[in-house]
Amino acid sequence: MEEEGRVINLKGDLATVEIERKNACGTCRACALGAGNTMITEAENSLGAKIGQRVRVEISSREILKGAFLIYIFPLLALILGMVLGVTITNRSSFKESSQTVGLVLGLVFLVLSFILIWRHSKRAKDRSAYRSKIIQIIT
Repeated sequence: MEEEGRVINLKGDLATVEIERKNACGTCRACALGAGNTMITEAENSLGAKIGQRVRVEISSREILKGAFLIYIFPLLALILGMVLGVTITNRSSFKESSQTVGLVLGLVFLVLSFILIWRHSKRAKDRSAYRSKIIQIIT
């Protein structure tokens, strides 16, 4: 996926790029938070762009899909797995009356654990270049 934006800050070999949010983005703010109709991303600045220059930024569509799965689908799967396990375990014991409650509680525990795993993964992935945008062209 390619977007155009303006370099607003430089820090070492990284540039902070402000990109105008497109209609397709909606309001999900998955890329980064920004003010109004803009989003902010850190991009590898191998071309030596300067503050104020317009640039074309690329991020791997595969990484976007992996991130979307991690944020949206993984917690849902964890919740469902916890609920199914809770109900299954309780039905095999002598406490069958509370199987739905145990399923709900275990589902919520799995959901919280999935958020903790996502948080830990995001802290480690923050410094990996595979998840970072790259400046591929200086426009002006």
